[in-house]
Amino acid sequence: MPLPYLLLYEHVPGFGNLRVPARMWIIVMLCVAVLAALGLRALLERLGGGRALLALAALSIVAALEFLPTLPVDRFIDRGPQKLEAAYAYLTDKDPDSVVAEVPFASRDDPFRETPRMYRSTFGFWRLVNGYASYFPDDYGETRSAISSFPSPESLAQLQRLRVEYIIVHPEDYAEDGKDADAILRAADAEPTLEHLAADREATLYRVRPPTDNS
Repeated sequence: MPLPYLLLYEHVPGFGNLRVPARMWIIVMLCVAVLAALGLRALLERLGGGRALLALAALSIVAALEFLPTLPVDRFIDRGPQKLEAAYAYLTDKDPDSVVAEVPFASRDDPFRETPRMYRSTFGFWRLVNGYASYFPDDYGETRSAISSFPSPESLAQLQRLRVEYIIVHPEDYAEDGKDADAILRAADAEPTLEHLAADREATLYRVRPPTDNS
C-alpha cells in the first residue's frame, strides 16, 4: 500500500536519497541516546558517592547483557585462510574481466542469496551478472527470468548476449526452490555449448563456449 512518503520520494528533491524512510529512526535514536545520557548524569549526581558508582556499574552490566547476543565474538577466532569451493577456486586464476553468472538467481522474496556470491567474487574480482542492491537496472528482471531457466535455449541465448563466459550452478538453491537439481545438471552436462570444469556439493562450474561462425 503506497504511503504518503511515496509522494515525497517521487516528487520532492532530496527525499529520493532515502529509499527506506524507517532509516530515519537512526537519527531519532541518536537524539534519544543523548537525552538518556543527560538524564543518567542527573540521576547519578542526585545519588552521589558510592551509590552513584553502584548504579553506574549495574546499568553497565545490564547494557552489556542486552547487547551480548549481537556482539560478533566469533570474529576474533582464527579459522586460518579462507578455503574456496572448487568452482570459485578455479575462477580466481582467470582474467578479472571474465563475466560470470550464477543460477538460480535470487528471488524478490529472498534477495540475500546473492550476498555470499558477491563476497566470493572479490577473490578474483570477476564481473558478476548477479547482484543485490537497493536499485536494479531496468532489464534485470528480464535477465533473471531468462537465465534462471538454465539450461533452456532462452537462457543460453541470454548468456551469449551478455557475453557470459562462466556459469555457476547451485544445486541446493534449486532444491530449496522445489526444482530437480539433478535433472538440471544432467541437462547442462548434455548441452554441447557448455563445458563442465569443476564441481563440489556447493557449486558446479561450466564454461560457456562462444558461438561458432555458422551458429
